[in-house]
Formats: sequence, C-alpha cells, structure tokens
Amino acid sequence: MHKLKINSIEITLPYAPYAPQIMAMSSILTSIQTNTPAAIESPTGTGKSFSILCSSLAYANSVQNNGKPLKIFICSRTHKQLDQLVSQLKMTVYRPTISVLASRNLYCVNSKNTGDKNVGCKNLVRENKCVYYNYREKLVKSVLDGGCKSGGVGITDIEEFKSLGKKMLACPYYASRSISEKSVVTFAPYNYLLDPSIRTATGINIKDAIVIIDEAHNIEDVCRATGSLEISSLQLEISMNEILFLYKRKLKDEGKDEALIIINFMQRIRKYAENKINGTEENKDDIFAITNENNVKNITNDVKNVTNDVKDIENSIKDTKEDNKSSDDVKKELLKMCIDSDVVTRISKAIKILRSKEVLSNHTLHLIEAVAFVFKLILNKGKDKEYAYEFVNENSYNRKSKYNYKLNFILLDSSIIFKPLVDNTKTVILLSGTLSPFNIIGDELDTKFRTVIAPSIVNNKNIFIRSISYDGNTQLKNTYQNNNNPNYIKSVAHTVQQIHKNTNGGTIVFVPSYHYLENIKNKLQALNNGRIYTEPNKSGNNDSTNNFDIKDRNDKNSLDGVLKLYRSNIKHNPLLLAVYRGKVSEGIDFSDEYCRNVIAIGLPYSNTRDFSVMSKKIYNDKKNGTGNLWYEINSFRAINQALGRVIRHKDDYGAVFLIDSRYTENRVKNFLSSWVKNNLISVRSYEQCKEEYKCFVEQMKKNKIEKKNVKKSIIEKYISIENITEKNENKEERVYNKNYNVKIKNNILDTNIKEGIKRIKESDRSSYIEKLSKSNETEKK
Repeated sequence: MHKLKINSIEITLPYAPYAPQIMAMSSILTSIQTNTPAAIESPTGTGKSFSILCSSLAYANSVQNNGKPLKIFICSRTHKQLDQLVSQLKMTVYRPTISVLASRNLYCVNSKNTGDKNVGCKNLVRENKCVYYNYREKLVKSVLDGGCKSGGVGITDIEEFKSLGKKMLACPYYASRSISEKSVVTFAPYNYLLDPSIRTATGINIKDAIVIIDEAHNIEDVCRATGSLEISSLQLEISMNEILFLYKRKLKDEGKDEALIIINFMQRIRKYAENKINGTEENKDDIFAITNENNVKNITNDVKNVTNDVKDIENSIKDTKEDNKSSDDVKKELLKMCIDSDVVTRISKAIKILRSKEVLSNHTLHLIEAVAFVFKLILNKGKDKEYAYEFVNENSYNRKSKYNYKLNFILLDSSIIFKPLVDNTKTVILLSGTLSPFNIIGDELDTKFRTVIAPSIVNNKNIFIRSISYDGNTQLKNTYQNNNNPNYIKSVAHTVQQIHKNTNGGTIVFVPSYHYLENIKNKLQALNNGRIYTEPNKSGNNDSTNNFDIKDRNDKNSLDGVLKLYRSNIKHNPLLLAVYRGKVSEGIDFSDEYCRNVIAIGLPYSNTRDFSVMSKKIYNDKKNGTGNLWYEINSFRAINQALGRVIRHKDDYGAVFLIDSRYTENRVKNFLSSWVKNNLISVRSYEQCKEEYKCFVEQMKKNKIEKKNVKKSIIEKYISIENITEKNENKEERVYNKNYNVKIKNNILDTNIKEGIKRIKESDRSSYIEKLSKSNETEKK
C-alpha cells in the first residue's frame, strides 16, 4: 500500500499512483472541499476508478473522525460498471458501509415470483406471502451492525449480495434500499439520481450529498432522455385497460377516484390524437365525458379487448408514414388536449396515492409518472420553449380499427434535469476519458465546472495508429449512399480481413449501426475470416434499471454470452463486431490480448433527418450558434470512447485503424483524443503499412516475452534474497541484498509479482535457493 497526502487529506492506494491519478484525486478533493462542481477528463488506463474510490473515501474518513455525517453516491452508466467499481474497492484498505441499488429483476430471490418481477413482487408483499421480504431487516442489520468487521458482511457486489439474501432468507432488493439510507457509499446507475421519479421510488435523498459520476461522457444525452416523453397508442391503450381493471375489480373506496382521474386524463390524450388523425376539431364534450363512475361504461368497450389486440397492433405497424409536423408552441398542443396546470396538479396527486398502494405495473406507473413530470415542466414551470413536439401518424389500422400514433415531447435543454442535482447536493463530479471540450458540456448543463485534463499514460512505442482511405481503387467513405453499396462493403470487409490476419490477439471492429454490422458480417463470413462474434442488437440496450438480468450471463445470444465465447477463443484471434455507443464501446475491460486491435469504420454521425436531432441543432443555433458543433462533438465522443478499448493500462499495447477517407482531414483529426491524434499517420491503403504493422506486432510480442523473463528473474532473486540473508551473515552479501531491496522499493516488483511469490510452494522455494546459492558463489569468485 502507498500513502500520500493531498489537500491535507491522507490517501492510501494499492500502489504508487500515476501522475494523472494525482491530478484527478487533487481535483476531486478540491471539488468536495470547496463545494464546486468538477469535470475531469482522465484518459484510458490512468486508474480512474482508484482515484474516485480512494480520494472520496479518504475524505469521508477524515470527516467522520470529526463526527460529521457524510453521504457519497458513486454512479456509472450500467450495473456491470458498478460491479467493477465494487471489485476495485475490495483491493483498497477502505471498508465503508455500502449499498448497491438495482432493480427487482436483478435482486429478486423468490422462486415463486415468476413472470413480471415487479408485479409479482408487489403482489406477494401485499398478500404477505414473501418470506424474504419479511426477513429483510435481518440482512439490513447484518450489514449495518457487522459491516466489514470480523463476521460482518463486507463489501459485496450485486451477485454476492443476492447470494447472501438467499442464504439468510432475506430480500436483497428491499434490504439494499434500507441500507442505502444509512450507508456511507451508495452505488447506483446515474439515471437513478437524475430521474426524479426513480429518486422518489427508491427513497434517494441527495441533499448535501457528494455525487461522483463515472463514464459521464453521455450525461447530456441521458438528461435529455430523462426529460423527454414518448406516448404511443399501444402504451396508452394497455395502461388504460390496466387502470380500468383495477378500478372495477381490485380497488375499494380508497384509490377509485384517483383511478378515475387518471383514466379521464388518458382519454383526453387519446381523443386528441384520434381527432388529429381524422382531421376533426377537438370535441370538449367527448373529452370530458369520463367524469364520474356512471360514465366509465363509455370507455369500457374501447379498451376491454386491448390485451388480445396487442399483437394485431404491433403487426400492423409496417411501412409507416410519418407526419412529422411539430408545433412551435408545445403548450398550445396540450391545451388542445384540454390539459392545463390544474389538471396536471390533480394527476400528480392521484399518481402519488396509487403509487403508495403498489397496485400498478411498472410499465403503467412509469408512463403516467413520465407524462405528469413532462407536462408539469411545460405547463407549471414554463419550460415549453425548451421542448420540441412531434405527432407521428403511423397511418395504419388493424382489423379492430385501432389507431396507431406517437406523441413525442423532446427535451432540448439537458440543464433542466441536471441543474436540480447540482443545486441540491454538496458537489457533483463528472469523470470520463472523453469529456472535452469543456465549454460545450458546461453550456449544455448550464454549470460552471472546475476542469482538469489528466495526461495520457500511453507509451507511444506501444501504439500503432493509421487511417486508411482506399482499398484498391475504391474510396472508403462511409456515407448514407454507401451503406448498401456492395462494392464499398466488400472493400471494407477486405481491408478488415487483411488487418485481422496480421493481428495477434482479439480485434474489435466498430461500425455506425446494426444494419451496417449485419452487412459487413455477411461479407466477412463469405471471406472465411475465422471466429466472428457480434454485439447483440436488443431494444433498450441500456443496462440501467430493468433490461439486464443475471441469467443473461448463461445465454449465448446475450452480450455476456457473446463475450464469454469471444474470450474463451482468444487464442484463435477472434473478431468482435460492435456498434459505436453500444455496450461494448464502454465499461468493459478488454485489456492485453483481449483487444490488440480496434478498427473504427466510418464516422457515427446521427441522422440529420431524425426529428429530435434536427430540433436539437436548431435549438442550439438559436441559443448560442453551436448546432453544428454539438452535432460533431456528439459523434466524435462516440469514436473516442470506442478507441479507448485498445489501451487499458500503462504496459498495454495495440493498434488502431481508422477506415474512412475523412480521417485525413484536419477538421476531423482535431476532434480525436490527443493520444490518437499525436500518433496518427494517414496512408492510402493497408498495403502501404502492412509490413510496418507486422513488424510492430512481432516487436510487441518480443517485448512481452522479455518482460515476462525479467519478472521471472526478479521473482527468483527476491526469493533467494529473502532466504539467504537469514542464513548468511557475510557483509558483502548483505550489501548485495540491500541493493536488490532498493529496487524492490522502487516498484520493480509490482503487486501481482509479490502475490505470485506468496503462492510458490516451500519445496519450489528450496530448489530456487539451492540453485541460486551456487550461482551467487560463482559470481563472488
């Protein structure tokens, strides 16, 4: 363990820190001590996780010693990334009480809860049929009382805590929420803190807390998504049907009026949409028809068969035609639905009561809470100018004559979601390898950050970076027209195959879309390119609340299953196809042979014809003239994040190939991370750098073998010194040993080598000592 003092706080790390880590820790501590938000760009391989954990927990220890309570939230995008942080926390000396927040899908241990975990859990708890829920306090007590002391629970990730729940017959889902209220550190996906409805549901109190957000490069997108809303006809019908069923069958006196209010509210939205499609004026008499119990029958026939019609509705949404007509006045559209601020206030109160009764499915609850939240921002808080509105007529009817449409309310200003977090906490600290330019992120989040860019630790001799513009006479330029051009796809696949053939270890290829991924996969398979794996295309590919299940780890078609196959075949130099902005591009460690090469194809620009992208560009242009700049930065953050997969620590090595002719342009180069830009050489085709790349690969293999032999030699000498000095009092030999001890203190022996020495059997140690004693005698003579 290594100790150092920064800003009067003594910090203990598992090893001597790199210069970038010292900069990051200093910035984190300054932010906490001065209550100033910080944005820290810490490039790949700089030990960002240890910087976060050790600095914040060292501060917590110093404050708690003075008797002051402290709460720290450490957040990342996915639960996998949180598990990695928890794993690294175990390697430190710090043992705070922690909680890891996750969904029922991840934590539920009751075998009787099949199907929808959320609905099943609520029913079992309400009927007092869940033994795990009844004994949850037993698990809470063992964590809060025992902690990390002898016999205590210790530091646990999601799976370990779940196993503990099974063993103790206690519910880890409810226990984690109770523990979070009193724990020093809570780990959670960052949408748990950004989304007010999730904060309410999980009982998160951010007042005066320290919030540290890792992998924060897409924080703006998450904020905008949190404040945006999509209402589809299918969602609306299913939710209305559910609430109507509760009204008629399950709810007694308390809650019936609230259910009626929500049904009335949703009926207004539906009537507005149908009128818009039919081209008729809104009929207020129809919209307000559902005002009391006697009029419930007016909508019963409309929604009673929705469950049976779901498949018909889904199948009918084909070859749709969009009616992308937006209104400059979003508030005006809500008034056409006969929805004003008073209506939203009534709805919010009704939702609160129904939530407390835990009778609604998560699908319906999330929908009505999101509708109330967004409408409240627009009507009650005057944020209508920060929204774009789009009505999409999908122009298709099924045999039951149900309408198909979407209402999209798109938040254009991410600060509306982010600012309340900053205003209510002690400080918010953002970290990522790709945050700059800071002026843009500061403007987008309307926050003045204390900014730091830590230097890269990439050894330029260990990296090989080339951009390639042609394959033969075919220009490699990924445009919309080229996406389906067989000659272009064939040329890209040929270039990828040639690079991959000369690579020793895993290769990850990033492409702009899943459609492109399938095209190039087919071409590569036709070229018989060996073992090829692809990132699964799943809707809702965001492992933050309910979409990820631990059982996926045993499913070969899930991302975990694919990665397991990829890693197990690493000796065969496999190739992994993935998309920019996907799960593979961040939060997964591909160190050493698991990624010796990243091939980046094209530039992942968003579709400018997409209504939300177009609206955001226009909004930024009107606000500060940064529409195009925002668009460019959004794309290059995705590229830089993907390229960071190749170098994961200071001794790692690998290659980057940028397959697109536009990488020769200075405008494009300037958006790349400094470690990429500074080592980038442009060539016309792969043939021009093939021999150079082959030499690089061979040299790196040779260096790796030499380093391995050096480590082995140091281990042998360390063992001999450790034993011989006990038996030999010769002065000359003691000096000789002292010299080696100096080298050991200077970290020639890293932690892994020391651990390896401990595991050597005594018999092996004796043979080493005997052999080396003879060689030492020879050296003396």
